[in-house]
Amino acid sequence: MPNEEIIALEKQLEGLKSKPPGSELVSVLNKLAFFVLHSDPRKAQACALEAEDLAEKLGLPVEKAKSHRTLAIINLEEGNSVEAMSYCRKSMDIYEELGDRSGVASVYGIMANVYWTQGIIDEALENHHESLRIKQECGASKDELARCYLNIGACYSSMHRLDRAHSFYEQALEIWEKSDNREQLSYVYNNIGCLYGAKKELEKALECFQKALEIREDLGDKQGIANTLCNLGCINEDQGDSESALAFFIRSLKLYEEIGNRRGVAFTYSCLGGAYTALGRLDEAE
Repeated sequence: MPNEEIIALEKQLEGLKSKPPGSELVSVLNKLAFFVLHSDPRKAQACALEAEDLAEKLGLPVEKAKSHRTLAIINLEEGNSVEAMSYCRKSMDIYEELGDRSGVASVYGIMANVYWTQGIIDEALENHHESLRIKQECGASKDELARCYLNIGACYSSMHRLDRAHSFYEQALEIWEKSDNREQLSYVYNNIGCLYGAKKELEKALECFQKALEIREDLGDKQGIANTLCNLGCINEDQGDSESALAFFIRSLKLYEEIGNRRGVAFTYSCLGGAYTALGRLDEAE
């Protein structure tokens, strides 16, 4: 989301804080939490927790489900998969009780990502396909369908079904290029870069990662920047340039530590160990 819109939400929130809490305050808290997920996860968590508490007190089940959904994503990124799944189930229960099929579909997508991080790719793929099926039934926007294509492609990539993955990425890419959705384009460029990396088409991979990095730096997406920097490091290492790889990994690690993404920190430490080993700096590798 553009920074000026986030600033507008923050100003709106400041004005609402001086009034008795109501549904508008909860709605703004949830919107702000969702939109700063990747730029400021700690603020996102604080807003989501406050929204969750107020939604419970004010009897706002839809807003409570949204809070749970956002908290699920935050815990997923922090590496707390058990807590993330717990929030998913809480959100799912509310959406199912309300008969909110769009809400149900969105939670299926998050649950799929939890399974994906646990390495349970078959379950992840099944949940993403279920999310896509419900969204198609509900007449979801092309943008929402593209998100499903991206996630399904990532699952197929993890299963090393690279051509199948590429076909889903291309569907997402076509939609987001037409709508000029730069945030989502950064995701699909990044994922296609990973796919080219797996195919050892390293120059194509670098080109995609550079496109993703440029967008993410422009948007201030710290988590996305960290992820793409790490991917660039891996490609440089595959090219035999461990010094350049090391520099990318160090920049990535600092960002992951700054935003508190424990999964990212753990993975980047592993990459750093490999780069130090390749350079013969074994004490630092250990």
